[in-house]
Amino acid sequence: MRGLTDCRETLNTLALLEQTEQEGTTFMDKQKHHTKRRRYIAPVVISCLTAVLMAGCIWLMLWAYAQDPADAPPLPVLALLMAIPGAVALGVILALVCRLREIQKGEEDDAKQY
Repeated sequence: MRGLTDCRETLNTLALLEQTEQEGTTFMDKQKHHTKRRRYIAPVVISCLTAVLMAGCIWLMLWAYAQDPADAPPLPVLALLMAIPGAVALGVILALVCRLREIQKGEEDDAKQY
């Protein structure tokens, strides 16, 4: 009996929505329009923080080398040690670009249809 009552309530609600649309009210898909901007925030923030952290690691190595060049590792080793966080930062930025393209294409919205 409860299922029949729920169906009636749903039909009444749909009829009310249809009536208000005919009177000129328009309904907006909140999920589609309001969340799209939020999808950009997390990837951009995390990518920027990671890139800044890697730049800080490089700066720290250069600063340590400048403070005491006599005890520092040879220049080729230092260059290799600086290239590692540089490659990580570059990879994160490239991944961010790919992720932003995915968001623009709406692939997340397409996945909700299945």
